[in-house]
Amino acid sequence: MRELTKKETEVFRVAFNCICRVVAITHTTTNLFEIKVFNKRETKNIPSSMIRLFSSDNLSSIQSKFCNMNEKEAIDSLVHDCFNKGIQPNTYIFSGLLGVQKVKVHETTYEHTESSRYAA
Repeated sequence: MRELTKKETEVFRVAFNCICRVVAITHTTTNLFEIKVFNKRETKNIPSSMIRLFSSDNLSSIQSKFCNMNEKEAIDSLVHDCFNKGIQPNTYIFSGLLGVQKVKVHETTYEHTESSRYAA
């Protein structure tokens, strides 16, 4: 494998940081589709390449891999994916705040009433 330029190395480092941001928020949810990127008043999902990355392995493995302690190994795996699988690091890069949006569902309430034949 060839040596990366400083610019290429920086792109992989930024991609690593973006993945780490998603990893940090996965401690609040296991549903990646609930994680939203809020940027300039628009809400969008995290990049599809990120969802593919997380679905390719279990969440705890991704959480332990993409942390500051394992930065070099994680970046090396991103470089490997780039050269061997054709996955570009810029597909992991996004800007904006992250948040978890729970799926909105209609709420149904039930009222308990006792039947007169069971009343004492």
